[in-house]
Amino acid sequence: MVAEDDLNRLSESVYQYIATPNDLTAAEVLQTCNSVSLDVRLRFTEVFMHVATIHKLELNTVYELIRRFDFVEQAFIQLLEERIHHQQTSSTQDLPKGISAVIRIQNEAQHIKDSILSIYRSVDEIIVALHNCTDDTESIIQKLIDSGLNKIRIIHYYEKIARAGHSYHQEREQGLGSLAQYYNFCFSHARYSDVLKWDGDMVAFPLLHQILINHNGQDANLIFEGCDIFDEKCSAGPEIRLYPNQVKSFYFDSLYFEVLYSPFPSLAVSQPMYIHMKFAKDQLYLPYLT
Repeated sequence: MVAEDDLNRLSESVYQYIATPNDLTAAEVLQTCNSVSLDVRLRFTEVFMHVATIHKLELNTVYELIRRFDFVEQAFIQLLEERIHHQQTSSTQDLPKGISAVIRIQNEAQHIKDSILSIYRSVDEIIVALHNCTDDTESIIQKLIDSGLNKIRIIHYYEKIARAGHSYHQEREQGLGSLAQYYNFCFSHARYSDVLKWDGDMVAFPLLHQILINHNGQDANLIFEGCDIFDEKCSAGPEIRLYPNQVKSFYFDSLYFEVLYSPFPSLAVSQPMYIHMKFAKDQLYLPYLT
């Protein structure tokens, strides 16, 4: 309850600052940051960007407002500078209408074929980002490509990455890589107007096909969820899975994991769109059968 109260107080002070940016509201943000718990303070950027989304701020405005606070992680400031520079020097308006599915994978041999085949007809390309796989994942994907599924592309990412969860911030401080940097690298390879965040242990329901086709090109985020197998706690809850492939959409690091900033209107699907096979993997499902 204390953490929730602290988050609410921090959100309120940030909201007031963004609505009326001046020395007084900035001082109130600093005072609030100094009075909340460390974990809440470390979520400042996440809170700030959430409020920025509500206000539909342009990246230049976000940059000018947040860099006033010297405790903001320098890597985030540099990320904003890079996105702004990219926005000024390039254009995504010429991207062909379509959907680029991006799948980030580490050892998903058991379900990757079903995952890819379940969305293949719904998208215009599938970018499979392999992260230090030690199982048969790559050979399975290569066989799909060799069989004529030419919408699939393989890329590699080799840096060791911090694990999402309560140790994420600590592991990053110890030198492990950023999830946000990994995600931004993967999604930078997308060639079409919209990007679909997909996982190697997700298998789409047939209904998703028509929803993706209808939504493509709307300049809006699409939120949907999935169904877990076996697990009593749903780890496939609603999140933005499809969003416009534009410079102002990107991932940044928060306290526990990466967070997507996509300042577009969001539409939500009211029913599950995929089966989440995370707890149907050989090494995980046995406890549910005993």
